[in-house]
Amino acid sequence: MHVADWRRLPRPLPHVPLADQLLHGALLLALPHSLFLSPLPAHHLFLLPSQIDWYDEWPKDALLSVAQRYFQNLDAGSDEAKAAICEVCVEMHYSVGRTADDFFNELRRKVYTTPTSYLELLNLYSTMLGEQRDMVARKISHYSGGVNKLIETNAVVDSMKKELIALAPVLAEAAKNTASLLKEVATDQAAADEVKARVSKEEEEVGEIAKEAQAIAADAKRDLDEAMPAYYASVEALKSLNKADVQEVKNYKQPPELVVLVMEAVCHLQGVKPDWGEAKKMMGASDFLEQLQNYDKDNIAEKKIKAIQKYVKDERFQPDNVGKVSKAAKSLCMWVRAMDTYARVAKTVEPKKLKLQGAQQQLAQSQATLKEKQAALAEVERRVKGLKEKLQQTQEKAKELEDQEADTQVKLERAGKLVGGLGSEKTRWEELCVKLKEGQRNVVGNTIVCAGSIAYQGPFTAKYRNQLNTKWVTKVKELGIAAAEAPTVSAVLGDPVTIREWGIAGLPMDVLSIENAIFVTKSRRWPLMIDPQGQANRWVKNMEKANKLRIIKLTQGDFLRVLEQSIRVGIPVLCENVQERLDPALDPILLKQTYKVQGRVLIRLGDTDVD
Repeated sequence: MHVADWRRLPRPLPHVPLADQLLHGALLLALPHSLFLSPLPAHHLFLLPSQIDWYDEWPKDALLSVAQRYFQNLDAGSDEAKAAICEVCVEMHYSVGRTADDFFNELRRKVYTTPTSYLELLNLYSTMLGEQRDMVARKISHYSGGVNKLIETNAVVDSMKKELIALAPVLAEAAKNTASLLKEVATDQAAADEVKARVSKEEEEVGEIAKEAQAIAADAKRDLDEAMPAYYASVEALKSLNKADVQEVKNYKQPPELVVLVMEAVCHLQGVKPDWGEAKKMMGASDFLEQLQNYDKDNIAEKKIKAIQKYVKDERFQPDNVGKVSKAAKSLCMWVRAMDTYARVAKTVEPKKLKLQGAQQQLAQSQATLKEKQAALAEVERRVKGLKEKLQQTQEKAKELEDQEADTQVKLERAGKLVGGLGSEKTRWEELCVKLKEGQRNVVGNTIVCAGSIAYQGPFTAKYRNQLNTKWVTKVKELGIAAAEAPTVSAVLGDPVTIREWGIAGLPMDVLSIENAIFVTKSRRWPLMIDPQGQANRWVKNMEKANKLRIIKLTQGDFLRVLEQSIRVGIPVLCENVQERLDPALDPILLKQTYKVQGRVLIRLGDTDVD
């Protein structure tokens, strides 16, 4: 409850005496004198029962104790150096207070030093010492590596010169071998081409003979194709018969006339007397049908063919007519007519077969001769191919040697340019290595001076910064801490490439502006930039443009929403036109009051928890 609200409570209140006894409160203020007194007259009743205690700045013993405890695990090189660093931190804190008084007397600007500034100094030094050691070690490795590479390059150049001298006779020998092989390959290739031409001519002749034989065979096949379908049909018809069908014909006592004609024709072809009695005996054979199926159609006697002509020419002697009388007789009729057709065609085909046989014999002889010549050609071509492969290998080896020579020449030229261009750099790099090794020895003292500058010197002008640096370096030297003669923030922490980028982004290139930029980038606290000319504002906007910088003013109604969105997605925010009093909602951000809930890192912004 607000103190002034007690006056509006109804009287009497029986519980008020009890509240007076049990209610205790503490109000801690760290405000300038004028700001401390201004709100108190409005709430004078609050001060009547209060006890006011004034707490002065921390004594040196307390600051020293805090530093010793904070640096308990710090690697400063030795316990003596660590103790000296603690004393330097105490001296820095007090010297800043004295310098702040002088600064106020001269420029009427008040600078406050609080325990938070001291803790920031300790934090900065702990972090920066390790970073500086790593950075100096990397630079030493980088420059010493460059020097070693130049030395190695000189050795490689000498080696390549020797290699070029050794390659000259090898290249000459390779060229001689290539010329000899080229001549040999040309001679053998000409002989191979001559043999190939002869073989090609004989291949054409053999091809003509083969075509002639194929034409004769095709002609004979066409003639046979006339007889073979009927023959195959008759054989299939015979296969379809069984003993019962044959027995049916055999059992005729008075066979029909067409059956008699058929059986007489079969008897003539089988070389049996053409009468019904002999026919029945013939059909009584167990392999009668097999005899007909396997009949030697290619060697039918001429008299047998003449004997069956009167039957074949008989108009009644047709399978369809005979089939009306007997199924078995129909199949036998088909067989007789097929034998007649085949014998007639065979007379025409036989001369063609003989001619085909002669052509095939001639083709075989020609092919045998051609095969021998082709084998000879293959041997010649194999030898030529071997020579060509050997020539290709020799040419590839010669090309490889030429490429090696050209590559060595290019490397030698480039190495010469590299050594010539970096000859002077070698000296500079060696000097830098010496300076960096010296800086490595002085890193403990240089870093404490720079950490003090970042923690305390932000509000001061260049004159007062130099005064503080002089005092601190003197104290460091007195305590025996290794340090440079005049370590500065820009010399120790500044990177030339980064500073050049800052200049491109609009940062003025004076020492004070460069130091301020280093303070902004190295400090753990939020930078408050007093920037009447807008130089820092322009520099920050240019540097963070690629990161989608958001700009807010505390007079905006939605600045908390913009802040919340930016924190969630990791976008930088620049707050412009800040007055002396800030919105209390910004306190969690300014104080970095983060906390964890179920593994999530949160910060309270207004009434919202932001990831």
